[in-house]
Amino acid sequence: IGQGSIIVLGTLLEGSELVRLVKSLGEKPVAEASENLLVAPRSGPGGKGVVIVEHSNIPASIKLTGNAVDLVSGKRVHGSVDIPPYGVMVLKYES
Repeated sequence: IGQGSIIVLGTLLEGSELVRLVKSLGEKPVAEASENLLVAPRSGPGGKGVVIVEHSNIPASIKLTGNAVDLVSGKRVHGSVDIPPYGVMVLKYES
């Protein structure tokens, strides 16, 4: 977390097709989350975390694996977290 960048590739895959694609690449889910969430893991010298984007204008939720701070709001979060429609969170996991 720091001065990095994120590249997002857009596509029109259905949720089940996207899951199949990710599994075919040998990747494991970053977290248990609603299908309408983009969850991108981030790590670097500043720590580890995830960027979360709700992209379907539907309330969503994610189950975090540890305690984190949302760098957008400053709020500490843990466990199951609700994400509002079009919500964005940049979470940094606490050590």
